[in-house]
Amino acid sequence: MTARSSIMRRLGRLRSQQEGGWALVSVLGIGMLMLALVAVSLNVSSSSMKKTDTENNWTSAYAAAVAGLNDYKSRLTSAPNYVKYGNPNAEFSKTSKSSTGAMLLSMPTGDMDNAAFDVDASGRWASVPGTTNSAKFRYEVNTKDYASGGIIHVRATGKVGSSVRSVIADLRKKGFYDFVYYTKYEVTDSRVTGSDTRCSRYPWDTPARPTNISCVVQFAASDDLQGDVFSEDQFVSCGARFRGNVTSAAPAGWDPVVKASSSCSDSTYDKATNSSTGGTNPANGSSFPLPDSSSALAVEGTSDGYTGDAPGCTYTGPTQITFNADGTMTVISPWTQKTRPSSDGLTGTAPAECGAVSTTTNTVQNNTLQSIGGATVTVPKDNVIWVQDVPTNKKDVNYPSVSSDPTQRKSFTAAGATFACTRATSWNNGTYLYGWSLTRGGTTVQYPADGENYAASPGGANSYTCNSGDVYISGTLKGHVTVGASRYAYITGDVKYAANSFIDGSDYNLLGVVGQSAIIVWNPMGVTRCGWSYCINPVYAAQDREINAALLAVDGTIMVQNYDAFGPRGELKIVGSLAQKYRGTVATGGQSISTGYSKNYQYDPTLKYNAPPKYLAPASLSYGVSQIASVPAAFTSAGAKAAGS
Repeated sequence: MTARSSIMRRLGRLRSQQEGGWALVSVLGIGMLMLALVAVSLNVSSSSMKKTDTENNWTSAYAAAVAGLNDYKSRLTSAPNYVKYGNPNAEFSKTSKSSTGAMLLSMPTGDMDNAAFDVDASGRWASVPGTTNSAKFRYEVNTKDYASGGIIHVRATGKVGSSVRSVIADLRKKGFYDFVYYTKYEVTDSRVTGSDTRCSRYPWDTPARPTNISCVVQFAASDDLQGDVFSEDQFVSCGARFRGNVTSAAPAGWDPVVKASSSCSDSTYDKATNSSTGGTNPANGSSFPLPDSSSALAVEGTSDGYTGDAPGCTYTGPTQITFNADGTMTVISPWTQKTRPSSDGLTGTAPAECGAVSTTTNTVQNNTLQSIGGATVTVPKDNVIWVQDVPTNKKDVNYPSVSSDPTQRKSFTAAGATFACTRATSWNNGTYLYGWSLTRGGTTVQYPADGENYAASPGGANSYTCNSGDVYISGTLKGHVTVGASRYAYITGDVKYAANSFIDGSDYNLLGVVGQSAIIVWNPMGVTRCGWSYCINPVYAAQDREINAALLAVDGTIMVQNYDAFGPRGELKIVGSLAQKYRGTVATGGQSISTGYSKNYQYDPTLKYNAPPKYLAPASLSYGVSQIASVPAAFTSAGAKAAGS
């Protein structure tokens, strides 16, 4: 062994011993590092768990607030008069007052007691069902806009642990104004058209609607419906365009829309999914029934039956209303004596805001309801105009001084103008057209119109009478008002909203029109000799017609008068909504219009957030959320009022 090799072996053993020592140090170092990492990891994990719990509570508190909102909605649906309950001491509710300053809310007691209305620091919270008391809520309500527009403002607050969140939402009564088009039966009204009474059945009824009778009304290829549509019946279409949700209450297994005939084009649907049902469009949905009558609207014009701040106005017998763009309306109502009768009609007053009643006969008295120029007054604010039949009870304050029987053709003079029940001979000398006129000098307001002698739809010779609660509407509206008629509401010209002109700082105008029996687009016709035959011609030249309103025919139809006479009359544009018991006919034809008007129905988005004043609600009342927003918490987790709330 050489010296060199001996040295190398010693160096190798030394290096081996040194490496063994360094290995031990390395192991110990790595172990300490791992322990440190574990400690850090445990600390981070604990912190994350706390953060996750906080985030979960924050999210859950919002869900608890929404649960509170839904709780209030369910109480309203179960008991419609629940709208009168709330905590008048809640900060959010303090402006829930009438125009006279009276508080509209009171706390429920007894079986109606509700912990969610508490607002004190020591007060209660209501528990979200199924959460073992870990999630709680309170809510405050404000009903200042309920009587006028059906809107309830709600601030709901949810609490989970130390997390508290609040939301503000507007609840709005679901109504027929949610649809651009609603119908109970897709058939004509037999009382108007003389169609078979068996038409008032559904295809799935027992017995069913016969298929061999002609009464079903179809949508034509020229029809364009811009909004959601609903029918309790099956829709029948010949190539129409539907831009919104199409929903039918037809039972499962029945198509919501059927083609009118094999020669018709397919209808088009802009929306593939029906957002109301979540299914494909068109879809089957739940029933949405009409009320039985308009009596709930009629009492709004009485001195003792109204809801909200103040009564509206009641007019008697045929009444013409012309809206003016400055926020006024001009009213001609010859029979009216008391514009604010009691609900039994035995007492009443005639306040100036509804129009002056004439106190003269032959002496001219302008600006009265009986004058040839009518009475011009401010449109009732957020209220109702009701037109009633001439009463037959002799004790009624609006009982006439002369007979209102149309067949007796009586007349009277007031304010220098003569009102008369009229009877004109029809073109074929076989029937009469009963009506009314108001005349002074060379000026006459009359129905039927001058030259109108064609007694056709609706009601034939009885289309106009001098004693029915019919209203004749036209003009430009600035305001919010609902007009109701105990029989027919005639649309005698364009009815539009004043452009960029509103009242009381609001940003919209809104009109509701309700006819108990029908809403009729006035389209008078006259008949003249044409050689050996007769020709039917319009009294007024063909023109498009525009109606801005929410229309409702409670027990009848919305239709064009004389829809089947002459030829195409233009386009009927309705911006708003229409609802009816029976399908009103607007035109004849299939792929193209032969007579009457083509349809252009557009939904007014204002109706998504506002309803016409005191508008009639469906027979089964429910509420929807028109808008919702998260806001700063109204309370602390201890229950005290939060700063700034």
